Amino acid sequence: MTLDSPRGLFGPYVTSTKSASSTSSTTQSGALFKKNKGKANPKKSFNQSSSLPAYKNLSKDPNAPVDYSGLSPKLRSMSRQEDQQARNEEKSREDYKLLHDQYGVKVDAKGVPVYDKNGNMQLDPQAFKGHAHQTGVGDCFLVATMESMKESSKIGPEGLAKMVTPVVKFGNRDPQVSYNVKFGNGHTVNVTSKELGHGYETNHVQGDSNRTLNPSVMNVLDTSAVGTALGQRILEGAYGKYKGSDSSNVTSAINHGGDPSQVYRTFTGQPSYLTHGRDENKKSLEYANTHPTDNSYVIDSKAKPNDSRFVGGHAYSLIIDPQTGQKEAVNPWDPNTLRIPVSDQDILNNFDFVHINNKMSYLPLLLMGIGNY
Repeated sequence: MTLDSPRGLFGPYVTSTKSASSTSSTTQSGALFKKNKGKANPKKSFNQSSSLPAYKNLSKDPNAPVDYSGLSPKLRSMSRQEDQQARNEEKSREDYKLLHDQYGVKVDAKGVPVYDKNGNMQLDPQAFKGHAHQTGVGDCFLVATMESMKESSKIGPEGLAKMVTPVVKFGNRDPQVSYNVKFGNGHTVNVTSKELGHGYETNHVQGDSNRTLNPSVMNVLDTSAVGTALGQRILEGAYGKYKGSDSSNVTSAINHGGDPSQVYRTFTGQPSYLTHGRDENKKSLEYANTHPTDNSYVIDSKAKPNDSRFVGGHAYSLIIDPQTGQKEAVNPWDPNTLRIPVSDQDILNNFDFVHINNKMSYLPLLLMGIGNY
């Protein structure tokens, strides 16, 4: 990541006036000390702490007038430089807060962006806070897979965030932000923050608490909000652009269903397993019972489920409580409220396919006779 033009660095305010012991030159009006047998001239000395800061202009208006009268040419120049530096630092603070609050850039305790070992900014895992809601586009397979990956102990928000690198260009106005998404298969796709706005082809999934998706009007990481699923929206846009070759084909590329296992392999480069039929699905569920959060699981319902609680031909995240073993089939239409408690028997009776997205060794699955697809 390259910062085109950083405006300033944070640091303590350092006054430009020198102490009496280190000053040996004589100036005109505005002189601080006068050389007098190595001692400060008592008639010229004054309280150092009340000097230059009185002239500093901390206004956000760069054209606001500043009174530099009473300063010598040298001090006048120094004060102007400090004044500009203060404005630059203030602008940097505003930019950094905007990058974190609105665009999900990870910052440290001082509010400064955190860089990886390659000098790139990072996406805050909190950008995956909350749930992604499928809207009117037929990409349940994609949304359900992202939700299950987020719940996996082997991936989680931290693993998903590592796929995304914010790219920031600083200018006179607000920073320009886009995101490079690096898939596990080696492909990198760039998605701009503008493309994530309402009405763009690359944006369909929505967050829990904010259905207005224009980044200019939302606070992505506002802790008072349930979540706006910025991270999931970035991944959805990137996957759609990857499948559709460009932003104009995103909707058609993801609108007619797809394969959760293929999504997982694209995202991670790791193996994924698909089972079909009652006997094979039973083996998959037996494996899931002993590995509740090590992997992420997605189940595809039958065209006409026997249970009215389930939608036909639809992908659900399968979430397993590691303490109790309780399973939930989570509908991506609304992962907050459409969480259906299910037993193994419910799954066998109402679902055709079980996807095991496995980031661990695939040997246990092969020994159980579960195929690799």
